[in-house]
Amino acid sequence: MKLVLSAVILITSVGLVLWLVVARGGETPPIPVVTRTTTLTALPTHTPRSIPALTPTSIPTLTLPTLTLAPILTPILTPTRTLIPTSTQTQTLVPTSTQTQTLVPTSTPTSTSIPTPIIYPAPTPDLYASADAYRQAENWSMAIRGYKMVIEADPSYRDAYFFRAYSYHQIGSHWQAISDYDKALELSPSAIAFNNRGDVYREIGRYEQAIYDYTEAIKLDSGYAEAYNSRAIAERKFGKYGGWSESQACSLDSKYCPTPTPTTPPVPTPTTVPEGFEDEAVGGTF
Repeated sequence: MKLVLSAVILITSVGLVLWLVVARGGETPPIPVVTRTTTLTALPTHTPRSIPALTPTSIPTLTLPTLTLAPILTPILTPTRTLIPTSTQTQTLVPTSTQTQTLVPTSTPTSTSIPTPIIYPAPTPDLYASADAYRQAENWSMAIRGYKMVIEADPSYRDAYFFRAYSYHQIGSHWQAISDYDKALELSPSAIAFNNRGDVYREIGRYEQAIYDYTEAIKLDSGYAEAYNSRAIAERKFGKYGGWSESQACSLDSKYCPTPTPTTPPVPTPTTVPEGFEDEAVGGTF
């Protein structure tokens, strides 16, 4: 075994040297030659053993008995039918009377146009008239509710704002009254609306605004005696002279004239007659 390995190593070394020579163009570099002395030792001879020859023995053939599978018979239950005698009914054909259909000619109706009925709307109560009736009855809360419904149905109904403001004024709701008078004047300015709003301002002590409203009422209606009279009152409350407005009101309507102060006639004082002159005072001188 060692000999074989040494030979393989030697051959490999020689092959490597030859490859290097070819790779360098034939120039062999100085390779140190390694001299290795191999001592060959004679291997002991191996005497092979003699293996006895195997004589084939006959293998007995096993004969398997053949099994025959008998079919398994499954009993099938076949239902037996029992014939039940039934009563035989004979059907007797009864002759029926044949009815013959006689076609009667019918008159073909002619299509006539049916007039469409005119639907008239159901009459609804006049909301404004109802609210106005409450106002005339001095039921101010119901009048206010009625005028509110009128305004919801028609927000541009000027008279509803005006009379709701009047109703608010009667129950002392001054600012609600002023707000409704503002809307009424916005929709349609009028002397009476200015005068009524001036009355509300005068009642809450806003005399300057009241004087302005009375003046606007007089501009729209120069013969408005009530506006002159109300302005005279507001001017006096505001510290102004209201004589001219009062005289104008009096000249237009006598009910606004100041009531004259009644003057009492002087009571005559009795004169005393001294004693002794009673006869002369009564009968004179004889």
